[in-house]
Amino acid sequence: MLRLGARRCGLASSPVTRALPASAKTTVTRRVVQREWVSGEPASVMGRLSLAKLHFSPNCTLSDNRTTYDYSVWEVDRNQTDAAVAKDVEAITAAIQTNGGLKTFDDYVSVLYGGTWKNSNPLGETQDIMTDFTQGLLFSMERLSQTPYPLELVKPSGSLPFKIPEDLATQIAGVSLDELHKSGNLTCKGRYQTELDKTTTQPQRYGAASSAYFYIHSESGDFLPLETRTNAGSYLVYSPLDDPSDWLLAKMIFNVNYFFHAQTFHLVMTHDVSEAVHLAALLTLSERHPGGYLNDFLARGLVNGNNEFNFKFFPFSQDALKIKEIYHDLFVAFVDSYHASDDDVAADSELQNWFAEAPAAKVLDFPTGTVTKEALVNVLTHFGFIVSVVHHGLNGGDHSALRRHCPSTSTRCTRRPRSRRVSRASYRS
Repeated sequence: MLRLGARRCGLASSPVTRALPASAKTTVTRRVVQREWVSGEPASVMGRLSLAKLHFSPNCTLSDNRTTYDYSVWEVDRNQTDAAVAKDVEAITAAIQTNGGLKTFDDYVSVLYGGTWKNSNPLGETQDIMTDFTQGLLFSMERLSQTPYPLELVKPSGSLPFKIPEDLATQIAGVSLDELHKSGNLTCKGRYQTELDKTTTQPQRYGAASSAYFYIHSESGDFLPLETRTNAGSYLVYSPLDDPSDWLLAKMIFNVNYFFHAQTFHLVMTHDVSEAVHLAALLTLSERHPGGYLNDFLARGLVNGNNEFNFKFFPFSQDALKIKEIYHDLFVAFVDSYHASDDDVAADSELQNWFAEAPAAKVLDFPTGTVTKEALVNVLTHFGFIVSVVHHGLNGGDHSALRRHCPSTSTRCTRRPRSRRVSRASYRS
């Protein structure tokens, strides 16, 4: 855990160091050596410690105590939440038993979510999800509203990532797959996770590594699903032409895989990046110091250089851009209030040490070179954005809200689908 106590380990004064056990003293000494080294100052004990032994993770008595305290504070809220959920589960369990179980889709709406969960979710369920969960438009717009990061434009100048039955696109979209491709109206969710090893933990619980094509309808402009496929076994291909239950199952399988991406991607994209920079700040900024994932959409063809897009709506990008602009304006005013010029920033030794510490800790793409007001504003804006908008979009979406919509705890599918569309070897990419 990267907690405030890390600062006290890294910048421990000699009285504090003397009060620590020998093992903790070694860690604190390493942190002080590292700080002196990256800031370009001579380290008095550098000759006694190899650079290979320097590590970037705080671990000492003070940080352990702080972590224990932080957990105790967190558990207060957690215990309140658990108690509220327990009350709701007791009431809902009784309602399900009275109903004789959950037998139909309507039972999920009226029994499982019908005015229930009042203690743990007093604001109530999202009504559009409750009424539209079987609609293809909702399924597609989840990509553009919450987690667009796995989505990518199939570039007209490139090749198709995988094939589907020749007549499928014509029956659903009114035009061929090739026409959708060449017109720039075809997007896909990649399938690079198919190469990952499946879990060996028993019982084995995992979702198929699904792929999907989405398209922009030529007349309505709606962003809609074209098909999904499981990328496992016989490579089942599902589409809106299939039995409604099979198509719903396919979307559930896809969302399980999509949510897995969101879970792991959010750790790497937000936690791993921001915590490393946060730790560098703890090691270099005193307590009294006031101190472009949107470009990713451009790289994957979802927007152009002016942040314009071909979709009728792109809620995540539209909202995120506004929020990022607000962050930028806020941090411009904030930095201006403390530093009148770039010379003031250059004279701020703590800021300079922070910008030296982060790249030394292998934080990729962290700005290097001269630290200016503009660079400082961009860093603050970027990390404010990823720890809020990006993190919450990836880690707090509705994919896990409704079991029928995305059964995160589902096991391997044992039911034989009735899908009419089973692809052959020739459909494999």
